[in-house]
Amino acid sequence: MYSETDSNLETDTSFLSSTTNNENITSSKSQPGPKRRAVWQHFEQVGVKNSGHQGCKCKYCNWSQKSGKPNLMEAHLALNCRKVSKEIKNIYLNLIKNRDNINNNKQQLKKQKLDISKGKKLDDFYRPATINFETVKLANRALVKFFVCCGIPFSTTNHPFFRDFINILHPGYMPPYRTELSQELLDGELARVLLNIEQELKHEDNLTLGIFNI
Repeated sequence: MYSETDSNLETDTSFLSSTTNNENITSSKSQPGPKRRAVWQHFEQVGVKNSGHQGCKCKYCNWSQKSGKPNLMEAHLALNCRKVSKEIKNIYLNLIKNRDNINNNKQQLKKQKLDISKGKKLDDFYRPATINFETVKLANRALVKFFVCCGIPFSTTNHPFFRDFINILHPGYMPPYRTELSQELLDGELARVLLNIEQELKHEDNLTLGIFNI
């Protein structure tokens, strides 16, 4: 005989089943967090996380890093990997070429929010304390060329005397530190040079490389 107790038991079982299904659906959802950059599709994950970064290994060559940082991975594909396709290489050449524009803009906006009135002299008020983004971009590119072509150590840009010198010339321009200069800005300038060379070669005929005709 179907009793009221059996009916209650069936209802309870149905409720538990529904709850379990909901928990499974919830657990199957991806956990919140920052999304991986697209560059990871060209790399395998290796090792364990180090300081929040997973190790990586290039799918096209043997290059690997214990701490896979997207900026370095992008630079590898654009500038160093000899087995990656030309299409992928050009994608990342253009990406790092324009990357310093975004980074410098954000950095300059943060610097301009600082209290620039501290420690000012009277003559400081007769010259601009801010600098537009395009001028910052040109100054950074010129600085990279100067350091590379003259063989000056990148660590010089961290020296307080060098930074004081730049500040006297223009208080609104904050030169990049060593890491930014030797990585993002240098990679961006190298990408520009390679892309310009490729554009020039497209319009040339009967080129020779050594004894071989191209």
